[in-house]
Amino acid sequence: MKVCATRHKFPRADWTGGWRPGPDPEQRDYASIADFADPNGVTWVIHEIGHS
Repeated sequence: MKVCATRHKFPRADWTGGWRPGPDPEQRDYASIADFADPNGVTWVIHEIGHS
């Protein structure tokens, strides 16, 4: 199992645009994600929350 590199949404204001590498510099809720697939092929997405 391999976790992908962390990335963050940019720009985040209206959720359009793309992704930038690394965590969100402002640590805003739901802006940073990482994902992985378990051995059964189920994909999991991890969101950063709780800093607001």
